[in-house]
Amino acid sequence: MIFVPIRISTLKSEVPFVFDLYLKMKDKYVLYIKRGDDIRTVRLSKLKENKVRQMFIPEEQELEYQNYLDQSLTEAAHNVMMSSEEKAHAANGYSTQAADEIQQDPGSKKSYVKAEKAAKGIVEILTNNNDVLKTIFKNNLPDGQEGNSELMIKHSVNVATLAVKFGEISKFKKSVLENFGMAGLFHDVGLTRLGIKAVELMFKPYENFGPDDWAIYKAHPREATSILQDKEYVSKEVLDLIKQHEEKKSGDGFPEKITKLSIEQQSFNLCCHYSRQVVCLKITPAEVLKNLMLNDIGNYELKTLNLFKEMLQKEGLF
Repeated sequence: MIFVPIRISTLKSEVPFVFDLYLKMKDKYVLYIKRGDDIRTVRLSKLKENKVRQMFIPEEQELEYQNYLDQSLTEAAHNVMMSSEEKAHAANGYSTQAADEIQQDPGSKKSYVKAEKAAKGIVEILTNNNDVLKTIFKNNLPDGQEGNSELMIKHSVNVATLAVKFGEISKFKKSVLENFGMAGLFHDVGLTRLGIKAVELMFKPYENFGPDDWAIYKAHPREATSILQDKEYVSKEVLDLIKQHEEKKSGDGFPEKITKLSIEQQSFNLCCHYSRQVVCLKITPAEVLKNLMLNDIGNYELKTLNLFKEMLQKEGLF
């Protein structure tokens, strides 16, 4: 039997599963929950306390699992009786699973479609509910026990959700918000494709980069673009956001040193920068914001920086 990994963050307690759920114990897969049964809240909490991040389902039940995910996301988007915490759990779980699959197979249509669904769900949930962004972002802060790959996933989800909320506050069109969500999940996939050393650079301050580090790091937007650019199902708008996410209005960005960036692109890039500082470099939100207002005036419009600050304050992110 072939098994497929799934994220524990996608599971809901007290709801019967439409798939069999397995734990991996050394080299064996052990049936943990039988299809038709549910998991008690206390058991699910215990797994999370023990930092279990993945469980497994039989490959032939993958469609049932996907339907379960889709239904959970749809319910979170439209059920007014659900709490903000429950909605955040659904949006974060779906997006985390999507980001994980993107890391494994970024060029597949399956990964892209999953990202599309995640982005639409994020937009519906975040734009109609308070406190959801705060819960998602704080759940994805480093806990000190995850590896770099896990932190890259958390960073991607935080960029996606942060950018969607900032786009809403900036009064961008819904289609732009959905593009933000998708690009957030994909934007740093070039680093994972370039290898372990490239990923490690996400966790190293720029001032500690050497020439070789810069050569590798500056290649990642184009690497991500090369994976997606020939796919007929990838939109140009999403591709441009990914390709230009390290550009700055001052011209100090890369890979093309663009100086004419739209407000939408600047807003997305600002969210990428902020999340990397907080999630990957583990700098406090207050310190990151202070540095932004002191050192990045020329990289982003002042109006954009001030609005970003207002959003962080309003959402309780620092």
